[in-house]
Amino acid sequence: MNTQLISYLYIATITLLFIVCIISTARRSNANQTAGILLVLLYWLFLFGTIVPFLIFTGNIIYLPHLFRTTHIASLIYLPLSYLYISQSFTPRRLQYKDLLHLLPLLIYLVDYFPFFIKTGSEKVAIYQQLSTIQRDISFQEGWFMPPKSHVVIRYVQMIIYWILQFRLLRISMGVSSKSVLKENPDQIKWLCWFTGSQLLIILPPFTSLLLGFDMSTRFLILVSSLVSGCIQCYFLLMHPEILYGIKGAIIEADTPELVEEGTETKNLPPQESSRSAPLYYMSEALLDSIQIELDQYLTHSKPYLKQGFNMAELAKATQFSVHQLSGYINKRCNMNFYSLINQFRINYCKEKFESKEYLDKTLEAIAQESGFQSRSTFIRAFKKSTGLTPTEYIRNMNLQ
Repeated sequence: MNTQLISYLYIATITLLFIVCIISTARRSNANQTAGILLVLLYWLFLFGTIVPFLIFTGNIIYLPHLFRTTHIASLIYLPLSYLYISQSFTPRRLQYKDLLHLLPLLIYLVDYFPFFIKTGSEKVAIYQQLSTIQRDISFQEGWFMPPKSHVVIRYVQMIIYWILQFRLLRISMGVSSKSVLKENPDQIKWLCWFTGSQLLIILPPFTSLLLGFDMSTRFLILVSSLVSGCIQCYFLLMHPEILYGIKGAIIEADTPELVEEGTETKNLPPQESSRSAPLYYMSEALLDSIQIELDQYLTHSKPYLKQGFNMAELAKATQFSVHQLSGYINKRCNMNFYSLINQFRINYCKEKFESKEYLDKTLEAIAQESGFQSRSTFIRAFKKSTGLTPTEYIRNMNLQ
């Protein structure tokens, strides 16, 4: 296979991916920040995972030796992030510490290759020059305790597992009131389907080469498939930039049978999903808008948050929306949970009182109690989290202005 042709394919793929990175970074959605950030990271990882192999193929890695064996890091992160991106697109939530478990294969690799990574650049160049082409690409024999090629096997097994989980998640989410989801999000759903499908072009050719052997022909196949995958995704981003703003509406668990829209395909869900305590339910943009209007009016005029212990059940009773609907709205539109939202209203109320000088002769305990906080410490902690200042510091700065 002509090495010059492969070099041209590398350059074309890198150029295309760079365009995709710029588009996704510049037009990232602020409405669903986590999904937007994950998508941007995905493309920069994809780009990085193409540039380093190009440097290895051309031999220019000797000028940047500390990049040798770092492509594997991007590969171990790519599919877990992709899975989280699909999940966040349908049901936005705050990432939790347990999500770090997705990085367990990466941790194993970093520990195994730690002695290699701390070597000097000249030592890495010497190791690189002693390896054959195949050894540079798939042997991974410089680790501390893992056998040769084991990291490559782990990588592709991990990628296949995450792709299956991603496909399953996409199918389940589309099966929820599918007519409503597809009606409001035709381009977004089409994008997520093509995004997931095109990843097979990234996964299968390298996995096949692992089974059948790696040579110039398989390298050519891997590059062509990566280029085609990049072209598909770049096309969608250029023709339908609105897909970067995420899924309209929200998917929640229905807490009452009345919430399940006619035609909801819960019967087609996998057994483990059908056995949920409550079926899934799609909240349209119109419903979210109506909740927003009602919620803003009620919280602004009635100020129920000034009552200590005010909870979601009381809010649901006052607004006539279900607890699950309100939770879905707060999570989707406000990007926070119920108590964070209520505390924000309480803090804004305090700030208004501070500016009107109504709290000058009151203690922090009295201010906290009147604002609906359970204690002085809870009030100070919430206020500092919101403003970056304690109440005392905030008042002091206000008086200095």
